[in-house]
Amino acid sequence: MSITDYFKTNKDITLQFPQLPCVQVEPKNRDIFLPVELCTIVEGQRCIRSLSEKQIADIIRTSAKRPDVKKRNIDSAAKKLIDSSYELANCYGLKLIGDNKPHTLRLLSQQSRWNSRYKQ
Repeated sequence: MSITDYFKTNKDITLQFPQLPCVQVEPKNRDIFLPVELCTIVEGQRCIRSLSEKQIADIIRTSAKRPDVKKRNIDSAAKKLIDSSYELANCYGLKLIGDNKPHTLRLLSQQSRWNSRYKQ
């Protein structure tokens, strides 16, 4: 029985997006999967799990790269995501574009940076 059939037969729910992936929910050892369209994130909900050592190492390795390398990596990942998610985005009426828009930035003085970092 497919997931679509299960929800139609047992829960009287017709899935609008049966082609979307399912989300595995807690407890993970029970193999409980829900269609992503039936999931909601409650305001303030957070993940309280600790990161693994590999995840921490990946974060440090990524954040230690030069800005131009980070930008190239982000652009490359965004292009792959856009290319692979085109049909999925259309299901939700989203349009994925890959161009970066300029933002106006404000540089803080050295004194302001120091004060905000070590504020008591």
